[in-house]
Amino acid sequence: MTSISRDRRHRDVQILVYEDIKERQFPDWTLAYNGSAHFVDGLIEVLAVRTGATPVPYHLHRLMQGIAEFTRRLH
Repeated sequence: MTSISRDRRHRDVQILVYEDIKERQFPDWTLAYNGSAHFVDGLIEVLAVRTGATPVPYHLHRLMQGIAEFTRRLH
């Protein structure tokens, strides 16, 4: 988390959920992202509409599960 916050390419970083974890959910993810992913964009849009300005942890976990499923299908 610290490396993302210090990286000048990232602006206005907001931590929405901070919790201890046993293992990384996306261990091989380099965080490189380019272009549009309609599936992910749709999940984020639904999350924003349902929760307003401050998403609740439950919805964020659902989003992360959706992204994890999406990446599993790619491999």
